[in-house]
Amino acid sequence: MSPSNSVLEEFAYLALSLIALGSGLVAVSTEQAVYAAVALGFTGTSVAGLIALLGYGYVAAFHLLVYVGATVTFMVFSVVMMRQEPRLMRSLATVSVLNAVLLGLVFYMIAVSTGIGGVLPSINIDLGRVAKEFIDDYWFPLLLVVASLATIMIEGIVVARGEKK
Repeated sequence: MSPSNSVLEEFAYLALSLIALGSGLVAVSTEQAVYAAVALGFTGTSVAGLIALLGYGYVAAFHLLVYVGATVTFMVFSVVMMRQEPRLMRSLATVSVLNAVLLGLVFYMIAVSTGIGGVLPSINIDLGRVAKEFIDDYWFPLLLVVASLATIMIEGIVVARGEKK
């Protein structure tokens, strides 16, 4: 006998809610900025899962890309700007597996709620024309995005190399 769909949805709501609450508490109670950012990432991912369960898959995908992406950016800036090196957690493997399972679950829920889980029709797009129009119309925001991403990449390289100033 397989569990019904509503039982699985209730379990998903409960699990994602507990993860959101627990990681939110960790985010505000930890003294390490890096681990607060990781906890915020868990909170954002579980909230995206809750949004997808409500049937708003596109909003969940937007939330995942923008807010959880902003959390990663916050993590990079917190390490670089505050010069705070994180202490090692005892077991990163458990957290990594939990994060992978949670992200997989959220991506699955987004795919199911948006209807993109099935076969997609083929779409013919002239990428050259799209790129030309994008660059012609939105050159300044594109320049700002490139400068921001370059700054983040340089900061990430500095952190990875462990350079001290």
